[in-house]
Amino acid sequence: MSKAKKTRVITFRLDEETIEKLKKESEHQDLSINNFVNLILKRYFEWDIYETSIEMIPVAKSILRELFNNMTKEQIHNIAMGSGKKSVRDIILFITKKIDANTFFSVYKTRMKNSAVDIKHTVENVTNHTYIIKHDLGQNWSFFQKIIIESIFHEYIKKPIDIKISENIVIIKYDE
Repeated sequence: MSKAKKTRVITFRLDEETIEKLKKESEHQDLSINNFVNLILKRYFEWDIYETSIEMIPVAKSILRELFNNMTKEQIHNIAMGSGKKSVRDIILFITKKIDANTFFSVYKTRMKNSAVDIKHTVENVTNHTYIIKHDLGQNWSFFQKIIIESIFHEYIKKPIDIKISENIVIIKYDE
């Protein structure tokens, strides 16, 4: 049973238009305004606050899919092992100040969720972790993710990792 987080009451003055938008969107998502505002603030402090500092830009999935589909495996491998690995490492270090399996997956999960990519995490026998990523970006994007993650785990985390890929799914397994 998880311990309830400690909360405090705070008051904000918001313009009417913002309040109406909050009400409408919270109803649309079937959340209380309080829960919806908490989600907005959580996302901001987990990801949005870092987005410009880590040089992330939003790109439509259809554009990313087409870019990756028009690349060779060799091109993808070279980008993954060069700027891809370096960027991922730098982002994790910038946000968390260290790189290990926990910080890697904490940042990775947040990035995927904020990129409209589904990610599911399960743990078996306390130490066997499985991440399933459903992305709809094609085989080459799966390959790109596989190369980067394997490289990060081999070079920085120093743990074995098993990654299976398909056209729209990446399955990552590792033991603590």
